[in-house]
Amino acid sequence: MRRSPAFNPFNNPFIYVLPFLHLMGCIATAVLDLAWMPVVMSDFPASALLMGLAWRFGYPLFWFGVFGTLWWYLLSIFFFWLWQY
Repeated sequence: MRRSPAFNPFNNPFIYVLPFLHLMGCIATAVLDLAWMPVVMSDFPASALLMGLAWRFGYPLFWFGVFGTLWWYLLSIFFFWLWQY
């Protein structure tokens, strides 16, 4: 099958739901001073790299909040792309 010419994941608002939920989870974890393990598990396999960076440089909200949310954004685009076929 060929990809339709209307393939544009950025017009679909559902692309932003999972990254937004992840970012809110990261902020809630940091503000409420909770354990980061649920966030680490939700970002697997990217969390292997992110955990090392957060361990070495600190600031887990930055590493998981920015790059973990980017991970979920890329996953959302990938799933949208799969849904088109």
